[in-house]
Amino acid sequence: MRGLIIACLLCLFTLPILAQETDDETVIVTDFFGNEVTISDRSRIISIGGAVTEVIYELGYGDNLVAVDESSIYPQAATELPQVGYLRFLSAEPILSYNPTLIITTEDAGPPEALEQLRAVGIPVLVVPAEDTLQGAVDKIRPIAAALNRVEEGEQLIAQMQADIEQAQALTANLEERPRVLFVFAGSSVALGVLGQETGANEMLRLAGATNVIEDQTGYIPLTSEAIVAAAPDIIVTTSLSVERVGGYERFLQLPGIALTPAAENGRIIYEGLDDLYLLGFTPRLGDAILDLTYLLHESLPRPIPVVIRLNTSLNLFEDAIDASELEDILMDTTGLYTVFAPSDTALADFTGELDPAHYVIEGAYSIDELTPGTTLTALDGHTLTITQDLLDALVITDLEAANGIIHVVDMVLSE
Repeated sequence: MRGLIIACLLCLFTLPILAQETDDETVIVTDFFGNEVTISDRSRIISIGGAVTEVIYELGYGDNLVAVDESSIYPQAATELPQVGYLRFLSAEPILSYNPTLIITTEDAGPPEALEQLRAVGIPVLVVPAEDTLQGAVDKIRPIAAALNRVEEGEQLIAQMQADIEQAQALTANLEERPRVLFVFAGSSVALGVLGQETGANEMLRLAGATNVIEDQTGYIPLTSEAIVAAAPDIIVTTSLSVERVGGYERFLQLPGIALTPAAENGRIIYEGLDDLYLLGFTPRLGDAILDLTYLLHESLPRPIPVVIRLNTSLNLFEDAIDASELEDILMDTTGLYTVFAPSDTALADFTGELDPAHYVIEGAYSIDELTPGTTLTALDGHTLTITQDLLDALVITDLEAANGIIHVVDMVLSE
């Protein structure tokens, strides 16, 4: 029966399809296993692996994706695409049903026979490395960029990622103490445990200037109360999805041994805004993830305005707008002072216009006590911002302190 289904899908694969815009230049890329993969049609791509999907979007080929796997949770557009299952338990039938002209996945995809069935019908299958290191992230981007004829763009991604990590390491280079951190993880298909040496989590902690308290064990280790209490971590790091999987933050605190750690006693459990893919996926956002983790682990580090915004989970859309503008470099400079009226994700959810973040930034630091109806301020884009009672009523968070100013979170879009 299985063979019959595949045969039927092979017939479907040969039918004419409505192709999207295609770059027809043929390239030959050597994949992780040493296979030479010939690629000429990129009109219908299936991505299997969350990090792979992110690279494809970053290189401008998101519109050519016709399906992804379950781990592809970023960007938001990826979650709206059809799914072909989990990358370790693939089946050829659902993949073939989308008539792909190119499949890109990682070395840990399987089972091998499913990939062989796809190759057997002539579909190019490009397998890239999945090593959880900085070099692994680089080695993942390069073959995908080559396959998509985006080599220069791929190198730009790599350069930015490396620059962010170098910045993070410079921030911690002169710190005398390294926080002792326990990394707890609950996967969708694994029981709750801690992550020791030779793991992606250990690499993240190392790059962020911290010490993994699990020093004498490697890999994934089942959670035990005795081990956690004995480790006595200063900080516990986990992912937002791990907390969600165990039933929320209060349930997380009730896990064996957690509440008895210095980390829990001092409120140093870090997880908000750190999903599995962001923190452990070694995606093109690796540099951002390392910077975020560095600031979260080292409270003594001064946080410029973009960092405070990035670490606030209600300002993701405004953060994206800053990233896409030239404003980030200005706001990272701590020699000046600024006030930011940051629109919340709720305010921007239905906003369809073009968001200019400079319209929301004022030179000088103004606390909420200095903002009264009728006060006029000049935004960095030259517009006059008049403080109204409606604006004051829409403020949901005030006086968020940054190293170079103040942030007020507003539940409205300011008129331009």
